[in-house]
Amino acid sequence: MASDGELPGMSLIQQRMQLDRARSAAIWTLIGAVLLVTGSVWSLASEGADAPWWRWGAAITFIVLGVSAVVRVIGAVRQLRRFHIEHGPDAGRQSPVGRP
Repeated sequence: MASDGELPGMSLIQQRMQLDRARSAAIWTLIGAVLLVTGSVWSLASEGADAPWWRWGAAITFIVLGVSAVVRVIGAVRQLRRFHIEHGPDAGRQSPVGRP
């Protein structure tokens, strides 16, 4: 029977690849959210009280995206850590193919 985060029929290599992809996607989402939040806050700061309502909406949306990205990164790291505890730190790793 498959454990909590394990899909039946998936090898350790496939599981590690899935976890690594999830972590990478979360990190890139976080980087994008930080850039969007920075640009939005910079725009609001430069316009001051004259900022239109939609800039405030964008800033709030990007902040929510940033918080969501942080939660995704934490979740992905926890899943990878659980995988390491259950199967060992080198489980599913592939060594590079060398020339003979």
